[in-house]
Amino acid sequence: MGYKNREIEVKLLVLGTSSMKTVNGHLESLFPDPEDLIIGKSKDVYFLPPPKSKVDFARVRYYPDKDGGQMTIKASDKGNNVDRVEIDVEVSDCDQSVKFLSSLLGTEPSGTLTKRYIVYFLDKRDTTVSLYQVVGDSRVFLEVEARSMDKVNRLLAELKKTVPFEMQQVHSSLFQLFVEKSA
Repeated sequence: MGYKNREIEVKLLVLGTSSMKTVNGHLESLFPDPEDLIIGKSKDVYFLPPPKSKVDFARVRYYPDKDGGQMTIKASDKGNNVDRVEIDVEVSDCDQSVKFLSSLLGTEPSGTLTKRYIVYFLDKRDTTVSLYQVVGDSRVFLEVEARSMDKVNRLLAELKKTVPFEMQQVHSSLFQLFVEKSA
């Protein structure tokens, strides 16, 4: 979602359940009237950057319910995944975007993952709370993203009061957890 090519987000692992549906019941009570709600399943194709790049990875995200998607790069310029560079470019043809990056980088994709998700859009779509699970993995993740760390922290406090499961902050990106680890 990035704002001005930055993303401020915290990712949490929800402990004690492998059910997105159970966790979502608690989110529905916390956010009964979101500005928008998206439920879906999408594919992400990841690429490692060239050796001298300052980028952590490049990604092509396929939109599940319409043509196109998004090419993204992320860079941990501040040494963490909480406040980092995120540059997104909308694309009309994801397969062509994958071919483009393969040709440009001289390599095949590093990995692909598919995730099921529920995204609550708040504050004129400037704030999101995302619940997701990578297909083939039992872990459930919650992610809070906003324009400021203060807003993220306020939402995290609300989530910790409302969701009756222990939640542990995850300092790795999905790329690091699922793609880089297996490469």
